[in-house]
Amino acid sequence: MTDSSLKVIAETFLIGGGYILTSACLLNFNKYLMNGRFPYAKVFTTFHMIMATLLSLLLYKFAPSLYPSMDKARANWKAVLKFMVPLGCLFAMNLYLSNKALQYCTLSFVQFCKEGNVALMFALACLIGLQAFTWYKARPKRVSEVKSHATSKRIQNTIHINIKNYSNSDFCNYFDYFPRPHRIQK
Repeated sequence: MTDSSLKVIAETFLIGGGYILTSACLLNFNKYLMNGRFPYAKVFTTFHMIMATLLSLLLYKFAPSLYPSMDKARANWKAVLKFMVPLGCLFAMNLYLSNKALQYCTLSFVQFCKEGNVALMFALACLIGLQAFTWYKARPKRVSEVKSHATSKRIQNTIHINIKNYSNSDFCNYFDYFPRPHRIQK
């Protein structure tokens, strides 16, 4: 292996590990807040979305080079809104249902339900024609099968769970699956 390929591999593991660590910390903190300290999922979701918007605006103000397509988006703002408003609503539903699920389900169970996002996203993209199915790309589908089996085992090991809690936890993941537009056309 060359030095450049080792650097790419190390960078990939660093970014992936940082993402997983950040996700785990945020889930733990959300679970901590949702269990008695601040059990208001709608307000929590509203604060989350307001902060995400404000931080994105601050990042755009101080580092506009991170938004290379902003000029196109401003020129075609009606088409952007046509895609972004429904996606924003779906994202809000995802956040709300995820936070609500944290009140009833264990943290590991909620995280486990969310792990199937990649496989289901690929399956739905194939279904609506955004991706072409090949056996090489089908490998993540097996992850989904493992997830389903392991989730059913996790349900058997979780004492305080009912179908409403499971469906609330699993249903929130479906709001992640709607395809994001790769480019906005006039």
